[in-house]
Amino acid sequence: MSPDASSDDAEVLADPELKSQDLGGTVACGDTEFTDEVPIPQNLSTLDVPFYPCALEVAAVTGTDQFFVGEYVTGHALTIVNMVVRDQFEDSDWELIERSVEGSNTISRAQKPGYSLVVVVGPERSTDADTSIHYTLRTQ
Repeated sequence: MSPDASSDDAEVLADPELKSQDLGGTVACGDTEFTDEVPIPQNLSTLDVPFYPCALEVAAVTGTDQFFVGEYVTGHALTIVNMVVRDQFEDSDWELIERSVEGSNTISRAQKPGYSLVVVVGPERSTDADTSIHYTLRTQ
C-alpha cells in the first residue's frame, strides 16, 4: 500500500462530517476522558514527531540517545486518529517510507537523518472502541 493510502482514508473522505473537521496538527479534545492534551514527551517534541495529543499515556520508556517507546490510548475513532497522524506526517520533516495496514493496525515507518520512527495506530487491546497509538523512536 502506498504511503498516503489506507482504507481509513477512504472512509473519512467519503463521510462529509469527518471531512469537514480540522484533522490537521491541532485536534479539538472534546471527550470527557480526553479533554486535556497529553504533553508530548520532550525527545519527541524536539524531533517534531507526529503525536496524537488527545490521549492518555499507558506506558512510556525513554532511553538514552533519543530512544523512546510509548503507548497511548484515546476514545477517539481509529479513523480520526489515522487521519490526524497522516496529516501530521505530511506537515513534518519526517520522510514517510511506508504506510501499511496489518489487520486493524496502520503502521507508519519514517526516517530523518539519524533517526527511525514507527507509529502504529490500532484498536486498544481491552476496549475495541478505543484507539491505541504506539511510538518507537530510535537513533540509526
